[in-house]
Amino acid sequence: MYSGPPAATHRADPWEAEHPTELLAAYALGALPPEERGPVAAHLRTCTACRTDLAYLQRAADSLGLSQPPAIPPASARARLMERVAADRQHAHELTAPAPVAQTQQRPSHAPASPWLSWGGWATAAASLAVAAMSTWQLTGAMRETDALRRELAALRADVASLRSTTQEVSATLADIDPADTHVAAIQGAGQAQRAHGRLLYEPGKQSGFVVMEDLPALDPGKVYQLWLMQGSTPFSAGTFSPGPGGAGSVVIRAPAQLGSYALFGITAEPNPGVLAPTGPILASAPLT
Repeated sequence: MYSGPPAATHRADPWEAEHPTELLAAYALGALPPEERGPVAAHLRTCTACRTDLAYLQRAADSLGLSQPPAIPPASARARLMERVAADRQHAHELTAPAPVAQTQQRPSHAPASPWLSWGGWATAAASLAVAAMSTWQLTGAMRETDALRRELAALRADVASLRSTTQEVSATLADIDPADTHVAAIQGAGQAQRAHGRLLYEPGKQSGFVVMEDLPALDPGKVYQLWLMQGSTPFSAGTFSPGPGGAGSVVIRAPAQLGSYALFGITAEPNPGVLAPTGPILASAPLT
């Protein structure tokens, strides 16, 4: 994580005002207009100290890669900023102006700038880093929301695919039933499902039928309703299903033999995805003739 340049003792330098110290932060962020960027770039080619300061600022600028696009400032913002920069330059020149006795001092071939930027420059860099941190937090939250939405969408797609498959199966079963030979068995609830009721439509000579139920109790987590066909004292599973809102549901049953060979139809609540033999009480049933 970038933490700024190393601490250093500021030294008054009569030529420091000639170094573009206050402009380096904007230069690192690519925010200088061409008429100012050119002179700063030319100065950097010959000034090792300013290049060192710029390297620290560029490390800060690199951390802005995940930030959101900055808001567009009003047109008057640039004018106010340039007035502040000009005032800072004038103030720095007044503070570092040489005393009259030093007028005969000759300028050395190279006067390195202090590794510390002005308060205005560091404030710009610090604000930029704060924007980067906030934007990264916002991006992380958005990514989590996107992942949650993707999971919900995948679940919805699976539900739609299952519903489409069930609809096709129901349509094929109903189309195959001969009304002249169709039997309707009334299904009546019992015990805790006493209010449940429904119908079983089937042809005795076929192995598939159609069950419609209403007012079934809500299932406990991890449970499904399982359908059974009794042949003597032997139960045969005919499928499982989960009711929708209000306890309503429909399902196509599949039997290993012709439905006319069974004496009783029943429903129990069993662990998902179903069991080989009933483990719970009969919650609804219908005699088959």
